Amino acid sequence: MLVITKANLKKIVSHAMREFPNEACGVIAGKKFGEEKLVEKVYEVKNRVKSPLRYEMDPEEQLKVFQEIEKSFLEVLGFYHSHPHSNATPSEIDKSLAFYEGFSYVIYSIPLKTLASFIWDGKNFNSEKIKVI
Repeated sequence: MLVITKANLKKIVSHAMREFPNEACGVIAGKKFGEEKLVEKVYEVKNRVKSPLRYEMDPEEQLKVFQEIEKSFLEVLGFYHSHPHSNATPSEIDKSLAFYEGFSYVIYSIPLKTLASFIWDGKNFNSEKIKVI
């Protein structure tokens, strides 16, 4: 289960709205407690393709975020992105570009104002429960 605070959820939604009509993307970090993953920080990362249908994190920026997470004694829990014109389920493009097995992929749907999380197993996305606190 992915546990996210209202404040961090608000950061994801705000980022998605600022990037509209394109997809926003970023990294979520925190700590694992058994089966629970507590999101402690949300990092915005530039979508270098500026597309309403896909995202590609700027690699230099992503590396800096990974380094900052490590220095903060947190773990990369996964990634988030927005769907500006569709629901919060992984698209075929999302599936073709996923490669971090075991990590959470959080999607925020702007039109439906919904958040969903999925874990990539190397072949498919599996639904992950979200708890907002």
